[in-house]
Amino acid sequence: MLENYNERNYNEYPETMAKFYDIVYAGIRDGVDKKFYVDRILSAEGPVLEVGVGTGRLFLEALNKGADVYGIDISDNMLNVLKSKLEEHEHYRVTRADMRDFELDKKFKLIISPFRVFSHMYTVEDQLAALQCIKNHLDDDGIFIFDLFVPNPYMISKDIDEFLDFEGEYEQGKMLQRLASVKTDYINQTNHITMKLKWEDDNGYNIVDNKFSMRYYFRYELEHLIKESGMKIKNMYGDYNYSPLTNKSNDFVTECTK
Repeated sequence: MLENYNERNYNEYPETMAKFYDIVYAGIRDGVDKKFYVDRILSAEGPVLEVGVGTGRLFLEALNKGADVYGIDISDNMLNVLKSKLEEHEHYRVTRADMRDFELDKKFKLIISPFRVFSHMYTVEDQLAALQCIKNHLDDDGIFIFDLFVPNPYMISKDIDEFLDFEGEYEQGKMLQRLASVKTDYINQTNHITMKLKWEDDNGYNIVDNKFSMRYYFRYELEHLIKESGMKIKNMYGDYNYSPLTNKSNDFVTECTK
């Protein structure tokens, strides 16, 4: 029987995972999607909302370049890291909220939900609730952009034993490692993931596990969900360079309108 990987509420996203998030993903992710999203934020002719803003990996660069950008996230620990990097007078821009049920006092020219945030919507009910909330916060001519990974047959057909996916210094002379393993649930289209952090500090050697799940989607399932939500797909790309979707694509990068 599979372990219950979803029993931890997202507002309890472990403090240590939030603490090291920027260090890990600056190396793993920034070169993949950061330019794409920041460019889109800066070109939006009006306010922008990031759903799943996390520690501000994209948000902060856009804000520092003059964007009128806002963010929501359900994790207090992630938002605490973000707010520690924000001037206090800018704290109003970020709000703790559930993407399935949020209500803000403005509409947005652009809403983004980067880096697989939508993969944390496990049921059709959750998926449609989130899409409806996003639709309700779009300007009439607004655009919603989000990304998901294209299911890799190898990744979804068998469990993946623990492997090292990050190693580096988090402070001078202090090493951090992250190891990952995956249990597959093909029937429920879900990967159950364990991320293990190992690091040294003044108190010695530390190990913390974080278990979570990620739902994956197939193309026509995704198209059907968007249609059911009342939105329309404007474009679906295969990467962050606006390449067409092909059998070799790793990503669904999807633009939607009302």
